[in-house]
Amino acid sequence: LGKAIKSSGIPISEIFMTSKISLEGYNETMSQMDTVLSDLQMDYVDLLLIHWPGTPSSSSDPACQGNPTTWLSCRQSVWRALEQLFKDGKAKAIGVSNFEKNHLEDLLMLKSMAPSVNQVEYHPYWHEDDLLSYCKSQNITFNSYSTLGCPDWAPSTHNWNGTILALPVIQSIAKAHQRSAGQDIQRWQWQQGIVVNPRTMNQDHMKENLNFFDFELSDDEMKQISSIKPPSNPKVCPDPHDIK
Repeated sequence: LGKAIKSSGIPISEIFMTSKISLEGYNETMSQMDTVLSDLQMDYVDLLLIHWPGTPSSSSDPACQGNPTTWLSCRQSVWRALEQLFKDGKAKAIGVSNFEKNHLEDLLMLKSMAPSVNQVEYHPYWHEDDLLSYCKSQNITFNSYSTLGCPDWAPSTHNWNGTILALPVIQSIAKAHQRSAGQDIQRWQWQQGIVVNPRTMNQDHMKENLNFFDFELSDDEMKQISSIKPPSNPKVCPDPHDIK
Protein backbone atom coordinates (compact mmCIF):
# COMPACT_ATOMS: atom_id res chain seq x y z
CA LEU A 1 0.00 0.00 0.00
CA GLY A 2 2.81 2.38 0.84
CA LYS A 3 4.45 1.74 -2.54
CA ALA A 4 1.12 2.17 -4.34
CA ILE A 5 0.44 5.52 -2.70
CA LYS A 6 3.93 6.74 -3.45
CA SER A 7 3.80 5.71 -7.10
CA SER A 8 0.26 7.05 -7.64
CA GLY A 9 1.34 10.68 -7.59
CA ILE A 10 -1.68 11.54 -5.45
CA PRO A 11 -0.76 14.05 -2.71
CA ILE A 12 -0.87 12.40 0.69
CA SER A 13 -3.07 15.27 1.86
CA GLU A 14 -5.84 13.89 -0.39
CA ILE A 15 -5.74 10.42 1.21
CA PHE A 16 -7.27 9.64 4.60
CA MET A 17 -5.21 6.83 6.08
CA THR A 18 -6.50 4.73 8.98
CA SER A 19 -4.49 2.01 10.68
CA LYS A 20 -4.86 -0.18 13.77
CA ILE A 21 -2.65 -1.54 16.51
CA SER A 22 -3.28 -4.54 18.75
CA LEU A 23 -3.60 -4.33 22.53
CA GLU A 24 -0.10 -5.35 23.66
CA GLY A 25 1.19 -2.63 25.98
CA TYR A 26 2.75 0.83 25.90
CA ASN A 27 6.16 0.03 24.43
CA GLU A 28 4.69 -2.49 22.01
CA THR A 29 2.28 0.18 20.75
CA MET A 30 5.17 2.52 20.01
CA SER A 31 7.00 -0.28 18.19
CA GLN A 32 3.90 -1.23 16.20
CA MET A 33 3.46 2.39 15.12
CA ASP A 34 7.05 2.55 13.87
CA THR A 35 6.33 -0.52 11.74
CA VAL A 36 3.07 0.94 10.42
CA LEU A 37 4.69 4.21 9.34
CA SER A 38 7.69 2.40 7.85
CA ASP A 39 5.47 0.06 5.83
CA LEU A 40 3.26 2.92 4.62
CA GLN A 41 6.30 5.15 3.94
CA MET A 42 4.47 7.92 5.77
CA ASP A 43 5.24 10.23 8.68
CA TYR A 44 1.74 10.00 10.16
CA VAL A 45 -1.68 8.38 9.80
CA ASP A 46 -4.92 10.32 9.92
CA LEU A 47 -6.57 7.91 12.34
CA LEU A 48 -5.09 5.26 14.62
CA LEU A 49 -7.35 2.72 16.33
CA ILE A 50 -6.92 0.08 19.05
CA HIS A 51 -8.21 -2.98 17.20
CA TRP A 52 -9.70 -4.99 20.08
CA PRO A 53 -10.43 -4.26 23.77
CA GLY A 54 -8.69 -7.32 25.22
CA THR A 55 -6.69 -10.53 24.83
CA PRO A 56 -3.17 -9.06 24.67
CA SER A 57 -0.29 -11.39 23.84
CA SER A 58 2.95 -11.53 25.84
CA SER A 59 3.85 -7.98 26.78
CA SER A 60 6.65 -6.16 28.56
CA ASP A 61 4.08 -3.76 30.02
CA PRO A 62 3.27 -4.54 33.69
CA ALA A 63 -0.22 -3.15 33.08
CA CYS A 64 -0.83 -5.97 30.62
CA GLN A 65 0.49 -8.80 32.80
CA GLY A 66 -2.22 -8.91 35.47
CA ASN A 67 -5.41 -10.84 35.98
CA PRO A 68 -6.67 -12.03 32.57
CA THR A 69 -10.30 -11.55 33.65
CA THR A 70 -9.97 -7.81 32.99
CA TRP A 71 -7.86 -5.80 30.57
CA LEU A 72 -8.73 -2.41 32.09
CA SER A 73 -5.17 -1.44 33.05
CA CYS A 74 -3.80 -2.63 29.71
CA ARG A 75 -6.40 -0.67 27.77
CA GLN A 76 -5.49 2.45 29.72
CA SER A 77 -1.76 1.94 29.19
CA VAL A 78 -2.16 1.46 25.45
CA TRP A 79 -4.45 4.49 25.30
CA ARG A 80 -1.76 6.61 26.96
CA ALA A 81 0.59 5.46 24.20
CA LEU A 82 -1.91 6.57 21.56
CA GLU A 83 -2.20 9.94 23.29
CA GLN A 84 1.58 10.32 23.06
CA LEU A 85 1.54 9.38 19.37
CA PHE A 86 -1.11 12.06 18.88
CA LYS A 87 1.04 14.63 20.69
CA ASP A 88 4.03 13.56 18.57
CA GLY A 89 2.05 14.16 15.39
CA LYS A 90 2.23 10.53 14.27
CA ALA A 91 -1.56 10.15 14.48
CA LYS A 92 -3.84 13.06 13.62
CA ALA A 93 -6.71 11.42 15.52
CA ILE A 94 -6.95 8.40 17.82
CA GLY A 95 -9.79 6.02 18.54
CA VAL A 96 -10.84 2.44 19.14
CA SER A 97 -12.51 -0.49 17.43
CA ASN A 98 -14.91 -3.10 18.84
CA PHE A 99 -15.20 -1.25 22.18
CA GLU A 100 -18.39 -1.64 24.18
CA LYS A 101 -19.62 0.95 26.70
CA ASN A 102 -17.62 -0.47 29.64
CA HIS A 103 -14.43 -0.50 27.54
CA LEU A 104 -14.96 3.13 26.57
CA GLU A 105 -15.60 4.06 30.21
CA ASP A 106 -12.19 2.60 31.11
CA LEU A 107 -10.59 5.21 28.85
CA LEU A 108 -12.87 8.09 29.76
CA MET A 109 -12.12 7.64 33.46
CA LEU A 110 -8.56 8.80 32.68
CA LYS A 111 -10.12 12.24 32.10
CA SER A 112 -7.70 13.05 29.31
CA MET A 113 -8.39 12.52 25.61
CA ALA A 114 -11.61 10.78 24.61
CA PRO A 115 -11.58 8.46 21.57
CA SER A 116 -12.48 10.30 18.38
CA VAL A 117 -13.95 7.17 16.80
CA ASN A 118 -15.41 3.82 17.79
CA GLN A 119 -15.47 1.44 14.82
CA VAL A 120 -17.83 -1.49 15.38
CA GLU A 121 -19.89 -4.04 13.49
CA TYR A 122 -23.28 -2.59 12.56
CA HIS A 123 -25.87 -3.77 10.03
CA PRO A 124 -29.60 -4.70 10.01
CA TYR A 125 -28.93 -8.02 11.75
CA TRP A 126 -26.64 -6.52 14.42
CA HIS A 127 -27.14 -2.94 15.55
CA GLU A 128 -26.32 -1.91 19.12
CA ASP A 129 -28.56 1.12 19.43
CA ASP A 130 -27.62 1.71 23.09
CA LEU A 131 -23.94 1.82 22.18
CA LEU A 132 -24.69 4.23 19.34
CA SER A 133 -26.58 6.53 21.74
CA TYR A 134 -23.76 6.38 24.28
CA CYS A 135 -21.13 7.27 21.69
CA LYS A 136 -23.22 10.23 20.56
CA SER A 137 -23.53 11.41 24.16
CA GLN A 138 -19.73 11.33 24.49
CA ASN A 139 -19.12 12.98 21.09
CA ILE A 140 -17.44 9.81 19.79
CA THR A 141 -17.92 9.26 16.05
CA PHE A 142 -19.67 5.95 15.44
CA ASN A 143 -18.13 4.13 12.46
CA SER A 144 -19.67 0.91 11.13
CA TYR A 145 -17.90 -2.04 9.55
CA SER A 146 -19.54 -5.10 7.96
CA THR A 147 -22.01 -2.41 6.92
CA LEU A 148 -23.76 -4.72 4.44
CA GLY A 149 -23.35 -7.89 6.50
CA CYS A 150 -20.35 -9.19 4.50
CA PRO A 151 -22.48 -10.65 1.66
CA ASP A 152 -19.46 -12.32 0.06
CA TRP A 153 -19.03 -14.87 2.85
CA ALA A 154 -21.22 -14.42 5.92
CA PRO A 155 -24.33 -16.24 4.58
CA SER A 156 -22.36 -19.39 3.86
CA THR A 157 -20.30 -19.36 7.05
CA HIS A 158 -23.12 -18.27 9.35
CA ASN A 159 -25.92 -20.35 7.80
CA TRP A 160 -27.89 -17.23 6.94
CA ASN A 161 -30.78 -17.88 4.58
CA GLY A 162 -29.47 -15.60 1.85
CA THR A 163 -27.87 -12.20 2.26
CA ILE A 164 -29.20 -9.13 4.05
CA LEU A 165 -29.17 -7.42 0.66
CA ALA A 166 -31.67 -9.97 -0.66
CA LEU A 167 -34.23 -9.52 2.12
CA PRO A 168 -37.67 -8.59 0.71
CA VAL A 169 -38.01 -5.48 2.91
CA ILE A 170 -34.60 -4.20 1.77
CA GLN A 171 -35.41 -4.92 -1.88
CA SER A 172 -38.80 -3.26 -1.61
CA ILE A 173 -37.44 -0.04 -0.11
CA ALA A 174 -34.59 0.04 -2.62
CA LYS A 175 -37.05 -0.35 -5.50
CA ALA A 176 -39.20 2.48 -4.15
CA HIS A 177 -36.20 4.83 -4.29
CA GLN A 178 -34.73 3.32 -7.48
CA ARG A 179 -31.56 2.52 -5.57
CA SER A 180 -29.53 -0.58 -4.82
CA ALA A 181 -30.01 -2.60 -1.66
CA GLY A 182 -26.53 -1.60 -0.53
CA GLN A 183 -27.32 2.10 -0.88
CA ASP A 184 -30.51 1.44 1.05
CA ILE A 185 -28.65 0.03 4.05
CA GLN A 186 -25.95 2.69 3.98
CA ARG A 187 -28.59 5.42 3.92
CA TRP A 188 -30.33 3.79 6.90
CA GLN A 189 -27.08 4.05 8.84
CA TRP A 190 -26.17 7.53 7.62
CA GLN A 191 -29.52 8.94 8.78
CA GLN A 192 -28.67 7.65 12.26
CA GLY A 193 -25.46 9.68 12.26
CA ILE A 194 -23.19 6.72 11.49
CA VAL A 195 -20.07 6.92 9.32
CA VAL A 196 -20.31 3.86 7.08
CA ASN A 197 -17.37 1.70 6.08
CA PRO A 198 -18.43 -0.79 3.37
CA ARG A 199 -15.84 -3.16 1.94
CA THR A 200 -15.50 -4.07 -1.73
CA MET A 201 -12.90 -4.77 -4.40
CA ASN A 202 -15.40 -4.00 -7.19
CA GLN A 203 -14.98 -0.53 -8.74
CA ASP A 204 -18.66 -0.26 -9.67
CA HIS A 205 -19.62 -1.04 -6.07
CA MET A 206 -17.13 1.55 -4.84
CA LYS A 207 -18.80 4.21 -6.98
CA GLU A 208 -22.22 3.01 -5.83
CA ASN A 209 -21.13 3.21 -2.20
CA LEU A 210 -20.33 6.90 -2.66
CA ASN A 211 -23.74 7.73 -4.06
CA PHE A 212 -26.38 7.51 -1.34
CA PHE A 213 -26.49 11.13 -0.20
CA ASP A 214 -29.20 12.48 -2.50
CA PHE A 215 -32.22 10.55 -1.27
CA GLU A 216 -33.85 10.03 2.12
CA LEU A 217 -35.66 7.15 3.83
CA SER A 218 -38.96 7.88 5.56
CA ASP A 219 -39.40 7.29 9.29
CA ASP A 220 -41.45 4.20 8.47
CA GLU A 221 -38.74 2.82 6.15
CA MET A 222 -36.14 3.44 8.84
CA LYS A 223 -38.26 1.51 11.35
CA GLN A 224 -38.82 -1.34 8.90
CA ILE A 225 -35.08 -1.88 8.48
CA SER A 226 -34.40 -1.52 12.21
CA SER A 227 -37.11 -4.11 12.94
CA ILE A 228 -35.74 -6.85 10.69
CA LYS A 229 -35.70 -10.11 12.64
CA PRO A 230 -32.10 -11.40 12.84
CA PRO A 231 -31.09 -15.06 12.54
CA SER A 232 -29.88 -17.02 15.56
CA ASN A 233 -26.28 -16.06 14.81
CA PRO A 234 -26.61 -12.42 13.73
CA LYS A 235 -23.01 -11.29 14.16
CA VAL A 236 -20.29 -11.56 11.53
CA CYS A 237 -17.29 -11.12 13.85
CA PRO A 238 -16.57 -12.26 17.45
CA ASP A 239 -18.50 -10.56 20.23
CA PRO A 240 -16.47 -8.06 22.33
CA HIS A 241 -19.10 -8.27 25.08
CA ASP A 242 -17.10 -11.30 26.30
CA ILE A 243 -14.06 -9.09 27.00
CA LYS A 244 -14.10 -7.69 30.55
